[in-house]
Amino acid sequence: MTEDNRWARPVLHDVEWNRKDGYPSWLSEDRVQRGLANKFDRPVLVIVGGDPMLHSVDESDGNPVLAYWRASVYLLETNPEGIEGTRFSSLCLFEEGDTQDAVREDLMNRVVNFITKCSPNTKVAHVN
Repeated sequence: MTEDNRWARPVLHDVEWNRKDGYPSWLSEDRVQRGLANKFDRPVLVIVGGDPMLHSVDESDGNPVLAYWRASVYLLETNPEGIEGTRFSSLCLFEEGDTQDAVREDLMNRVVNFITKCSPNTKVAHVN
């Protein structure tokens, strides 16, 4: 299997959290808050990779079990009410030797490459 065929096309969803209702615990982590607080002369997006989850499908029809990762990456920025952004979710076929960290990093790199092609002036702050 070639590396290019391993990932499904990502699905994009708008996401937002407001100060009044509170943030999920991972948004309150110090590194995420520091990244969101930084101000530069160029637009800043903070990219946070969620923990990929391994799934499997066994249809009991004699075919091999299909194993795949479900992974998400969040592109975040602050607004006056809280935090908003975009979630990129994708599926990745499992390969022997995969680790959660490697799958997360691979999707993050793909998202960063996409952003820098579309908007070369955007400064990207990595948060793992």
